[in-house]
Amino acid sequence: MSLRSAPVVLSRGDSVDVAWATLLLLLFLLAVLLLLSALLLVSVLLLLLLSPVLLLLLAAILLLLLLLLRARCSLFLQLLGHLLGHLRDRVPGEQEAQEHMPVSWASEQQHAATYLLAASTALGFVVVVAPVDVLRLLPFLNALPASPRCPPRPSRRAYVRRVQCCETPRDTQ
Repeated sequence: MSLRSAPVVLSRGDSVDVAWATLLLLLFLLAVLLLLSALLLVSVLLLLLLSPVLLLLLAAILLLLLLLLRARCSLFLQLLGHLLGHLRDRVPGEQEAQEHMPVSWASEQQHAATYLLAASTALGFVVVVAPVDVLRLLPFLNALPASPRCPPRPSRRAYVRRVQCCETPRDTQ
């Protein structure tokens, strides 16, 4: 009993399944990219228009939306896993090799969904919450005293004007 599987021979129906799985994956990645770019655009616009309290509320709503995206991603990964599992079932000797594998396909899907959730949550935090914190700190940063420096050296022209104003006229008599 070897762990190596036999070479995969795809029939016409299998290649169609692989094409659909690839197309679904590309469409899903495009949708995620468009969603993230829309979130970035909306967050920048809202940074310019809203107060920090409303932005924090919006950040909470966006994080909830990202959680919903994670659920959709999980469903998508299950569909993709079903399609690929359908192909895997047709390969002879795959069942025996699968029994000796330490990680199942379902746990790989869960890990991928968890990593996607972590990445999208981190991106949501960076795009929405972090700029709000920076904007809240700006008044405090402006209120800090300036670093002590030497006073600027007056120019020769300013020195001549000051001397001319302070001189007393001499008596010509």
